[in-house]
Amino acid sequence: MKMNVRWLLGTTALYLLPVVANAADLPRRDTAPAPAALATRAFDWTGFYLGAQVGNQQLRAKTEILSATSSSFFGGLHAGYNKQFDSLVIGVEGDLEYVASAKVISQVGENGHDWQGNLIQGSARARLGYAFDNALLYATGGVAFMSTLHNSSSTLTGWTLGGGLEYALSKQWSARIEYRYSDFGKWNEAQSITSQAVRVGLSYRFPQ
Repeated sequence: MKMNVRWLLGTTALYLLPVVANAADLPRRDTAPAPAALATRAFDWTGFYLGAQVGNQQLRAKTEILSATSSSFFGGLHAGYNKQFDSLVIGVEGDLEYVASAKVISQVGENGHDWQGNLIQGSARARLGYAFDNALLYATGGVAFMSTLHNSSSTLTGWTLGGGLEYALSKQWSARIEYRYSDFGKWNEAQSITSQAVRVGLSYRFPQ
């Protein structure tokens, strides 16, 4: 009887040995799963920035009987602040530009005179954009002004509206291209001065 019991226990152990070995190879239930890869954080447009821009514009002076256009290059500085909410970017920006060579007829008639360059123009605007990570597509609009340092110290005030695309080259630097239409109002209540301009610029974003 004792021989049968020993034989039975030995045989059972032989059958159970492979099962136990296989069970040892199974992953433990209490093992923590591997951490998921962290998602790459999108570029954040929030913060102050300062930059420079150059461009070309078509200035148009128009009255009831006269319309004249001239092409001019300009350069200047811009500064602003953005705040990002998810993909929505809201900001404010101002710019100041110098036009070395331009011709705008400021008055018609024998006593008229021309603005022969030395123009100062600028704007104060709001910006509303949608961010695609490092790319920002935006619209902009606000107040525009123009003044001449030649033959007259008068300043024209109107509005400007446009849009552009800005791309972050790094955490601190971004490049942009922008189109704007500006209406600087009327000179002597008779002549309107407008501009269609394309600008390219480079901005430095201050670390947060």
